[in-house]
Amino acid sequence: MNKALKILIYIICINALIYVLFFLKSTILKKETIDIALVGLQGSETGQDIMNAVTMYLDKINAEGGVDGKRIGLRLYDDNNDVAKAEKIARQIAAEKEVLLVLGHHYSSTSNVAGKIYDIHRIPAITASATAESVTADNPWYFRTIPNNKMQADFIANYLYLTLKNSSVSIVYDEGPYSTSLAQNFEKTANKLGISVKEKRSFNLEGPNPNTQLKWIVEDLVKLDDPGGLFLAMHAKEGAYFISKLKDAGKHFSYIGPDSFSDRGFILQFSGLPKEKSTPGYYTDGIYSASPFISSISDGGAHRFRQAFLQNYGHEPTWSAYCYFDAARVAVEAMKKAGLKGEGQLRGDRERIRNALAGFFREKNAVDGVTGLIFFDKNGDLNRPYSMGVYKEQRLLPAFTQYKQVIDPKGVKNLFERVLEGEYIVIDRELMSRFNVIYTAVFINDITNVDIHQSRCTIDFNILFQYSGDLNFDVEEIDFSNAITPVQLGKPVAERIDEQTITRINRVKADFLTGFDLNTYPFFSYMVPIRMRYTSNTDLRMIHIADLFRISGLPVPAYSPMDDPGGDAAKWDIKDIQYYRERLLEDEGMEEPGVFIEQSGTIITQFNVEIRMEKEGWSDVIKIFIPSIIMLVALYLTYYMPMDRLAIKVLLIAAVMIVNAGFHIKLLSDIPMGYSTSIEHVLLAVYLFAVLSIISSIIVSKNYQEGEFRNGKRHMLVGKVVYPFMILSLAFLITLMY
Repeated sequence: MNKALKILIYIICINALIYVLFFLKSTILKKETIDIALVGLQGSETGQDIMNAVTMYLDKINAEGGVDGKRIGLRLYDDNNDVAKAEKIARQIAAEKEVLLVLGHHYSSTSNVAGKIYDIHRIPAITASATAESVTADNPWYFRTIPNNKMQADFIANYLYLTLKNSSVSIVYDEGPYSTSLAQNFEKTANKLGISVKEKRSFNLEGPNPNTQLKWIVEDLVKLDDPGGLFLAMHAKEGAYFISKLKDAGKHFSYIGPDSFSDRGFILQFSGLPKEKSTPGYYTDGIYSASPFISSISDGGAHRFRQAFLQNYGHEPTWSAYCYFDAARVAVEAMKKAGLKGEGQLRGDRERIRNALAGFFREKNAVDGVTGLIFFDKNGDLNRPYSMGVYKEQRLLPAFTQYKQVIDPKGVKNLFERVLEGEYIVIDRELMSRFNVIYTAVFINDITNVDIHQSRCTIDFNILFQYSGDLNFDVEEIDFSNAITPVQLGKPVAERIDEQTITRINRVKADFLTGFDLNTYPFFSYMVPIRMRYTSNTDLRMIHIADLFRISGLPVPAYSPMDDPGGDAAKWDIKDIQYYRERLLEDEGMEEPGVFIEQSGTIITQFNVEIRMEKEGWSDVIKIFIPSIIMLVALYLTYYMPMDRLAIKVLLIAAVMIVNAGFHIKLLSDIPMGYSTSIEHVLLAVYLFAVLSIISSIIVSKNYQEGEFRNGKRHMLVGKVVYPFMILSLAFLITLMY
């Protein structure tokens, strides 16, 4: 067989193999892919956040092997929050007969019309944004991973009365299903609580000139001396228009809005107004808004999601992103529990998923999401309190008073009296307990005495607290858990007290255990933690508020470097500071993580400040690496020595290995650890290069003795070229790793 024929046969075989592999891969992927749909307003910023959050979760699941070995595919649909488009998309999903489950729709109106089609065609759906009761009522195929409008309206009414102390209110709402549901439920609860409803006005977005209708309502309210608190049950666009017109008329009423006001789109409605540009927060400061989720008052899971989202997309996620991330998680858990049969079993698999979703009906078999435990009532709804936010300088911050769900009310003593006092509220037979929020911020002055061997350092910082004037808060009850000696905060260095808020700044200088992760040693980049918890009241939550020093109105005390003869003379740069809360301890009597049972005790949580710092300059790094660099250069010299000098080469290599071993032993004695550092990787590489140099020297010497001078020179030339390449590769790998 001639050479040309061999090459031709080889090419044909390769092409045939590629074709077969491609065909098999396509077939396997087709069999192992299951599809879910995400329907919403993809073109909006919120819609993009939702899509990104769902994609993040599904990518994670697919990387772990999918569901029973089947990859999850995501189909995207944009209904533009339009009822007609939503109906068309729902019919398309039903006709295509490929989607197992639907996530969405975004609005209640679109969810209602699509839900009827999903019900007829028996397609399970999960929304994390549509809150009207009609979405899930009488529809066994629709589920919701945020509380519905009844829960929201009842919560707002209780908050308005018990926390904000409003005894009268006016209601303005649009006549769509979302807003009408909110207004009707709010009014019922207000009447039960004894809140006087002074005005109740509505407008029709589908009617002629809705802005004109709103303008007439504004004109009527302006004539009132005191309309009470204003509950605005409407979407963000109309709410912003309404509030701006009232404030332009000189009326600064007390406003409270639903979850639509807590979305980023609400604050953006004001961004182009001249008064808002000149005075940020002119229109929005003091507006309260219910929100399904506020991440800063949550625990570690939400923090990890936020960090991943920031890293992937470069901006803060909206509450919708958190909630749809959880909706995707619930969908996947249901698919895992359902035991999908696969191809040809679409109808059966949909029903099995629906039954699995209904099986999440109590806290013991709930899905543990980043927003909390998720389990459904008989209507497919999630019953838990909303968070309450308040706008300050164009940011929605958590209000000082919040409520959380009580799973087991049997252990609550004197419940009736405590409900009357506002410590507890009851909404639709769900008991909720009050907890308090303290705004916290840390300003680092200096970090000295950094001892990486003892994992400790001295941190000098100012800590600011801002909290409700009604709160009995003692700063001396704060325990800095990683402080080497107890820290006494003492008198504040600055303080301001008004009727509603107390703000104080304390100065701290103390030694803290760090638990340095020395993987990067000697590339001095370390995380230095400050960990604190409030010991006498585990329901008090310290949370970080960005720019709190600026918005507090108190000047940060000037820092003067203190004499510290024992300190580390090297300077450190603070590159980043992270703040988050984490769950520390749960009572042994608690059956489920995240569940609050008063008779057994509450979850203990900790507020963490983690400072990432780096040492200035490269002098110390170079100083540590210099011996290894000298040894590597010495090994390289062996490739330039004459071929007949084997003894000298061996002595040089042996000396390098002995010196390297000495440095290695010293490193292990100075920094005892159970893992490798970057400098240790370099020392191990020196051993490897020494062995290679010995082998090369022996081969060259043998070539010389046998008279094969050309082969010997060739081996030496290869060493001269390859050795530097290997050194550069090592440096590149170290750079990538650390």
